Amino acid sequence: MDINDESYSSDYMQSPKKKKSPFSSLIVMTGLSLVLGFVAAFGIWEYLSKQQEKVKKLAVTKKIIVTAREIMSGVKITPEDITFKEILSSSIPSHTFKNPNKIIGRITKTTIAADSIVLESSLNDPGSRGGLAAVIPKGNRAITVRVNDVTGVGGFINPGDKVDILSVIDAKEKGELLSRSILQNVFVIAVGEKIYTDDALPEAAAPKGVNQITLSLNLFDAEKLTLASQKGDLRFVLRSFGDNEYVDDPGVESAEVYEYLASADIPDQLPVTPQKPIRKPVDLIFGNNRNTLYF
Repeated sequence: MDINDESYSSDYMQSPKKKKSPFSSLIVMTGLSLVLGFVAAFGIWEYLSKQQEKVKKLAVTKKIIVTAREIMSGVKITPEDITFKEILSSSIPSHTFKNPNKIIGRITKTTIAADSIVLESSLNDPGSRGGLAAVIPKGNRAITVRVNDVTGVGGFINPGDKVDILSVIDAKEKGELLSRSILQNVFVIAVGEKIYTDDALPEAAAPKGVNQITLSLNLFDAEKLTLASQKGDLRFVLRSFGDNEYVDDPGVESAEVYEYLASADIPDQLPVTPQKPIRKPVDLIFGNNRNTLYF
């Protein structure tokens, strides 16, 4: 073999391959594990920190005004009626009060139970007085109509119900009556001396002996009702709960109710039944026998 051969020289002079050390792979895996562990730990720490902040926010309380005792509807609030209480901020509704001066002297719109949060919606406007005027919606008027057991649906009408009002009048001044609904979906604000409240519980279906119903109407409708009460009879029709639909009602005339009488073929004079002639009796006596003959 020629030692000057280049191929031999290159093979001979080439150094052997170095083997990789197992310690280098271990170091790489260890370092990678540490990095991943650090990232995971940081992520968990960040998540727990956020949750802790949420818990802190949920645990924050605020001092607001609650009732010290039950306050009935239509009553003026006094300092003895209210107190302060620490409540979780997350459970506090809107329109609450912190300043007692904004509550004392105002009239309650509904009954407020003891230890309840006093809300703006439970109170009348500042300066308003209690009684019926406190529950009349803005823009409306309260008008009272006299009723009886028949016109007032047998006494089954309660404050808060909705009614339609029918008027019966002599439309043509010839004895032909007309019945028509003059007002629909009317809010009953009081029955007798009982005034409507938002927290009123539904009553059992039992008739009540009342002779007047107070309604909430705008001024124009109140004028219509006043005129109708002078012109004819009024009837109240009770609506079912939640029925607020208005109906286009043309009214009903007598001819529509008693149409069969107008269409029936009734003669002007009834036929005369001929009477039988009156027969006169004649008695015939023969000795002890007596017979009666009619001629």
